[in-house]
Amino acid sequence: MLKLLARCEEIYERLYNKIIEECHTIIVSREILNEYRGRAHSHGMSLPMLMSLMSELESLKKIRNIEKSRIEAVWRRLRGGSRRIPLPEHSKDIKFVRAAVTIRADYILSEDLDLLDLVEIFINGHTIRICSPHEYLTC
Repeated sequence: MLKLLARCEEIYERLYNKIIEECHTIIVSREILNEYRGRAHSHGMSLPMLMSLMSELESLKKIRNIEKSRIEAVWRRLRGGSRRIPLPEHSKDIKFVRAAVTIRADYILSEDLDLLDLVEIFINGHTIRICSPHEYLTC
């Protein structure tokens, strides 16, 4: 996401344009935003720059923040049943799966190998594909 916002390479510019043109929405949670804030500097962005770029996406209605209470409610319901939801090895990545499952996302875009190892999540008749930005651009 940070590379997408910074559009630091040509692929991220193409990815940004695909999201804008094809009516895709980026889902974030407070937990995800906190990670982005903490890592913005390592991607060449100041906090005000990050917030400005996020505001740009908000004005285009391309970003949606889901409340922790909604994520928790959906997660409790799903985990309370007999369903097994595949989770990444590192607990720091679970927030992305939880957000995606909550809103029934079609994709999780990541360069994180632990997330990419999951390939897809199938739950309640819905499949969430986990792919790299390169793979997503070919969809």
